Amino acid sequence: MVTFHRSPGLDYGQKASEQQQKIAALITRLGGKRGIDRQRARQKLVKIGNEAVVPLIDAFRHNRAEHVHWEAAKALSKIGSQQAVNVLIEALDDEDAGVRWLAAEGLVAIGQSAVRPLLKTLEQNSGSVRLREGAHHIVHDFIDKRILDDTYQTLLKPVLWALEDIEPVLEVPVAASEALRTLSDLGDTDS
Repeated sequence: MVTFHRSPGLDYGQKASEQQQKIAALITRLGGKRGIDRQRARQKLVKIGNEAVVPLIDAFRHNRAEHVHWEAAKALSKIGSQQAVNVLIEALDDEDAGVRWLAAEGLVAIGQSAVRPLLKTLEQNSGSVRLREGAHHIVHDFIDKRILDDTYQTLLKPVLWALEDIEPVLEVPVAASEALRTLSDLGDTDS
């Protein structure tokens, strides 16, 4: 058995605090004037990974300073954490087309864990053209690139067809609801 001993004078809470300060400083740099500085800060946040997700979500939702919103979306998409699924789904309806694209790519990268929340959102908010366009991107990639298993491929095809329908506002909620019911029947409640 390995035993860890605390080093004299080292506060383990301080180490966590230092990491949080580092993340906060990097997020601040996402709003910098020089693109190379923003890129380096984003890459460092991506490298930090899951520890940076919650502060990035906060920055994405609450900081509309130039570049921060977009850079936070890009970092969240690259990290690909399940913690970011809901904010990335929200971002599918963002005013900025680039942010919407990044959100869709992030959800594709997250994969199966994004399916149920996306379907629930489509079931409840099919009136948003931007949301439907982003959902089409995601579902199309899931099917076309065979990212998910055959069960999900079959489950999502009617949703894709509804998104491509002449009246998607009417068809999408029905298709999403059917897909959710099928997931429940299959016992899949965690995705």
